[in-house]
Amino acid sequence: MVFYNLHNISECCFQGDKLGEILREVRPTAFLGVPRVWEKIQERMVAVSRSQSTMKRRIAVWAKGVGLKGNERVMNRFVAGLLI
Repeated sequence: MVFYNLHNISECCFQGDKLGEILREVRPTAFLGVPRVWEKIQERMVAVSRSQSTMKRRIAVWAKGVGLKGNERVMNRFVAGLLI
């Protein structure tokens, strides 16, 4: 199990765009962030999707939809099955 000092994460993230590297290193099971962190993640996802083929973009949109449905079911206290 890996624990990471939150102070170090916030320092690293403000020094540059190292958030992705840090998250890949520590592999958290839960992640909390201020709205600006989520905006930066979304900006990066949009930038990457622009460079992908149409098929990959469609797959990403589908996958996000499946994730959204699954999370909505969990929030509404339904048990998510294998086929959402």
